[in-house]
Amino acid sequence: YDTIVLLAVIEHIEVFEVHKIFSEFKPLLRKGGRIFLTTPTKACMPVLEVLSRVGVLSRENILEHKHYWSKKDIFDLADKNGFRVTTYKKFQLGLNQLAVLESK
Repeated sequence: YDTIVLLAVIEHIEVFEVHKIFSEFKPLLRKGGRIFLTTPTKACMPVLEVLSRVGVLSRENILEHKHYWSKKDIFDLADKNGFRVTTYKKFQLGLNQLAVLESK
């Protein structure tokens, strides 16, 4: 594959499982293949909690979040699984983040 897209996915999976999944992505991607991912930042956690308590968001969905990924976490995930981060940026007032990982 050239591209794998994970939009608002990895926060719903235990960290060790995410690493396992990423190690399985490596042989599936062509050299230079990319993974696009988005995930809420740690700063987003209290906002999501409040919005879920007042009924704006699904409480069950927010409770499913296993881990709020930091920038360092994402760079470590990439490095430990044979990828490099080519793009990293926060969006939506810093509450979400986008990373593009490229196969080394």
